[in-house]
Amino acid sequence: MSPALADELGLESFEDGVYILRLDGRSYATRMGLRPGDKIVAINNDEIDSTETLERVMSKRAASWTISIKRGGKVMKRVVDR
Repeated sequence: MSPALADELGLESFEDGVYILRLDGRSYATRMGLRPGDKIVAINNDEIDSTETLERVMSKRAASWTISIKRGGKVMKRVVDR
């Protein structure tokens, strides 16, 4: 994310992770409690530093997903079972 876009959105631009910018109100991510502005920082202990890494990690098969999300300076985890 460019510094200008991060500034416009009020987000941090120099940290690793993938920001959620918007969600469908009926999506599974919304029902899990994810919100716009949340930053995905890890999935199943794989650090997420780019959308490419996110896509690679999400393409792996797993019985469940542990998603680490940074919100308001705190990291929280959400577990998703298949």
